Amino acid sequence: MIGHILARNVNDAFERLKELVTADYQDQWRYIAPRGQPTMEYKGAFITEYIYPDERVLFDQARDANPFFHFFEALWILAGRRDLFFLTQFLPRMADFSDDGKVLHGAYGYRMRFHFDGDASTDWNGASRLDQIITVINILRGDRDTRQAVIGIWDPSSDLGRKTKDLPCNDLVFFKVRDDKLNMTVCCRSNDAILGAYGANAVHFSFLQELVARMVGVRLGTYTQISDSFHIYLDEPSWLRAKALPAADLYREQRVKPYPLANGTMDVAAWLAQLDCFFAGTICEYDTPDPFFAEVVSPLWAAWLRWSSKIDTKVQRIDNALRFVEQCKAEDWSLACARWLERRRP
Repeated sequence: MIGHILARNVNDAFERLKELVTADYQDQWRYIAPRGQPTMEYKGAFITEYIYPDERVLFDQARDANPFFHFFEALWILAGRRDLFFLTQFLPRMADFSDDGKVLHGAYGYRMRFHFDGDASTDWNGASRLDQIITVINILRGDRDTRQAVIGIWDPSSDLGRKTKDLPCNDLVFFKVRDDKLNMTVCCRSNDAILGAYGANAVHFSFLQELVARMVGVRLGTYTQISDSFHIYLDEPSWLRAKALPAADLYREQRVKPYPLANGTMDVAAWLAQLDCFFAGTICEYDTPDPFFAEVVSPLWAAWLRWSSKIDTKVQRIDNALRFVEQCKAEDWSLACARWLERRRP
């Protein structure tokens, strides 16, 4: 049995999931309880196809996903990081997934850029590492018809049989250029439909897909997610809130549109260097800086710092953060962040 959702974007997919669960609960879903957690799992593999993967921001107010966390975690992944502290600023319970309280064992970005041996790049410790993102971009630039542009995340030598709090769930990524569009397929061994597939993963991997597409010089194609265990934790509060309430798709209603992750004038190494500058807290000088950093990253980061400062009253922190959110040129992220902040107003 294969499940399938063909969706315009993540908002559409989330609504179709609600309909699927309601209509086909007993025939297509089973009850399991891994680690004692009540879980509803689809009986076969499950495929989600996004037609417009850059429409990645979830606007479901009942789901109440933190857009700041989704946005900055996606950048943290592209930067190849695995440090725990940055993510706990947004979600303290990320610490529950670290074995040593310092790093995450299965961090996607680190696996993609620095985990595997090679001679394509160097990590922070000076060791020779294979940067799979840069390598895939170069492969696709050299041969648009190739079927060999693959990023591996699961490492049997590190993961198979290992006792750890953080095994990578998304394990393999395929890229293929057809009809001048970059299509991407992500294979996932275990996919939480709410917090993972139709939450963080839709942002993480569409950011990766868009970066590769723009650096190769092609349009964005479809994003296909293949989930071997596609499941819903039945006691997840955001699912309990959202499952019975319809949500608007602001992209379909043409109320917001995506902002380009890269404008194509900067090569991938320079773009990633500018991203590293953000995480280092420094300012990079380029003749042609990518506006994404000044017009989207910087105002959203300033807004988060105002909200999380704990110096002023809650209302003052919200108001101060909103002033910076309004400066964000990405309509989708700006609106989602503003709504998220307003929902926290006393």
